Amino acid sequence: EREREIEREGGGVGGKEWVGAAGVCCARRLTDCLRAQLSEMSLNELADALPGLKTTDDRAPNCEKIADMVAADIKCIPAVMEKVKELAEMKKKPGGREGAVAIVGQIADKCYTAAEPFLVASLPLLLELCADKMKFVGDLAQSVVKKIVENMNPYMGPTVVPMLMDQMTTEQKWQTHVAALQGLGYTMLATGETLATLMHLIVPKVAAMMWEMKQEVKDAATQCLQDVCGCIDNRDIEPFVPALISCINHPEEVPECVHLLAATTFVQTVD
Repeated sequence: EREREIEREGGGVGGKEWVGAAGVCCARRLTDCLRAQLSEMSLNELADALPGLKTTDDRAPNCEKIADMVAADIKCIPAVMEKVKELAEMKKKPGGREGAVAIVGQIADKCYTAAEPFLVASLPLLLELCADKMKFVGDLAQSVVKKIVENMNPYMGPTVVPMLMDQMTTEQKWQTHVAALQGLGYTMLATGETLATLMHLIVPKVAAMMWEMKQEVKDAATQCLQDVCGCIDNRDIEPFVPALISCINHPEEVPECVHLLAATTFVQTVD
């Protein structure tokens, strides 16, 4: 009716086109609003059902559907990650905690590049869940941490390394220490030479972890330092890396290692 009035008042074809365009715009906005409401409802329904499902296989379809929502519309990921945090904090519901980890893992599988900032930001939460009292939750968290770190953009190294080292405190459980140390080792695969600029931060922290009481932590720290030292490209130093690492575990070997280094003619510049 309004269109006819505009045409009678001289709006003519232009008026009709304007009204038509406005109608299409309003329809699109309405569709977007309805789609957002439906997505939010679906997210809440799928996530809220996770704690009540009995097995990992039962929870898998819901987690995959939530990840599909993120892959289809990355703008919904803030709401998804809020839900992940909510599930991860369910102390008495291991199904909810496992669901939180599984959602992050599925997102990493389906749309890693687009979701990378949110996946990296979830690392502290995942590392804490590595020490979950339910082993199946901890094991899944460790695998997702590995997936995130191994696939990250090389330039994320300066952001991720401090996040991992922040988890190597006395407040955290030994499983979290192991996962964080393994994560540092995985960064070598993702960042390569970029990691070399962070060695002055990594080596002292990892060396201290090599003197932890828990044997699993000591072993993980030793392996971590070996992996991280893979970024050393000085051919004069490379042969001594195993001996240098061994000296940290066995201080009595320091004099012999110093003699070996002193007898070496360095050709390349030592950074």
